[in-house]
Amino acid sequence: MAMSHIANSDAVQFMRGIGVDMSIFFQSLWKQVLCIEYIKLILKADDKDKFRFVAKKLIDFVKVDGRREKLERFVGDHEHQFWNTVDENIIEITDALETSVNASLGAEVQKFHARAGYARGLSSEKKVQLQQRARKFVDGKMIAELGQVISILSEYTRQRQDKYFIIIDQLDEPWVDDSVKYQLIQALFEGVKGLQKLRNFKVVVALRNDVYERMVREAPTSQAQIEKYNDHIVRLKWSKEQLWELTEKRINHLFKWKYSSENVHFDHIFKQRVDMRTSTWNYMVERTLMRPRDIINFVNATLQQSEGKSSVSKADLLKGEHRYSELRLETLRYEWQGTFPAIEVLLGTLAGSPPLLFGRERMQRKICRTTLRPDRCHGRNAQGSPLARNPCFRIWGCYP
Repeated sequence: MAMSHIANSDAVQFMRGIGVDMSIFFQSLWKQVLCIEYIKLILKADDKDKFRFVAKKLIDFVKVDGRREKLERFVGDHEHQFWNTVDENIIEITDALETSVNASLGAEVQKFHARAGYARGLSSEKKVQLQQRARKFVDGKMIAELGQVISILSEYTRQRQDKYFIIIDQLDEPWVDDSVKYQLIQALFEGVKGLQKLRNFKVVVALRNDVYERMVREAPTSQAQIEKYNDHIVRLKWSKEQLWELTEKRINHLFKWKYSSENVHFDHIFKQRVDMRTSTWNYMVERTLMRPRDIINFVNATLQQSEGKSSVSKADLLKGEHRYSELRLETLRYEWQGTFPAIEVLLGTLAGSPPLLFGRERMQRKICRTTLRPDRCHGRNAQGSPLARNPCFRIWGCYP
């Protein structure tokens, strides 16, 4: 809800429309919201009187007058926000920006929304003037002040052993227009980096790989930060043993709950092999991307085909595999369409190919042979093709 409020803000749309970089505002927004959440956690106040008491202890901790005044002003200015939800605080910060911009540039904001092509019709001189006036609302002053507040909080909690975590998830959902979504995510990365001094506080951002790739493409400032981001990224990988343990637990829970008080294992249900050269488990897990949801979807699709039976037959497993493959194809299109618009062309090219036999070079040759003339597959002329211009083809190195 709050992210949509940002994207739909008249002031934000106007400033982005005239070319004002909103990344500093978005970073300060994330930092301010997360900093407020951290103070709420460390003060552990459940009513306003207690909050004022423990907040005074925090302020009294600071001995240098200038720093003390900054912390006191921050706590005082935002005291009411310590009782808000994160969404409410994001909306309030955005509304404050809207009020300030409208007070100074309200007439221009109205023209922007009333007339299509307003920004394109501005003269260069007029556009520069508006940008200069608008930038004062998104300067780095707030980020600098937040940096000082974070340093004070770091000193205050240095000896504490308690740890706090905030998890930010569901960033892959269509919660806001793409034109601003990836700039907000990139600003979140920067905001979280700015909280590193708080040693007992971690903000965990759960992000699918395709969303991260799209952020890098859509938010140009993030491209220069990729190596720095890698220092803060933990790429989740599951081993075959971990996936086996997860599947065993889910099957056991499902069948004990429905049918039996005895422990039920994978091999009790999946008795027949599809391929005599490999186990049923290996057959199934090799058709996943080694992710929990893949093997869970495969198992569920197969169990649906064998409803009412005591075990899964070979025919049931093959039918389940067909349904699982359809779901995986739909998911691949959904997840990667925004990052690689030609993904459907690529998937269609590979359809019907023998499973598990394609390496990178063979796939590259097949794609180029099917979609581009072979003599144009390598070399600069390949860029003349509409398909070759698509960033999807960069995956396979069809042109330099």
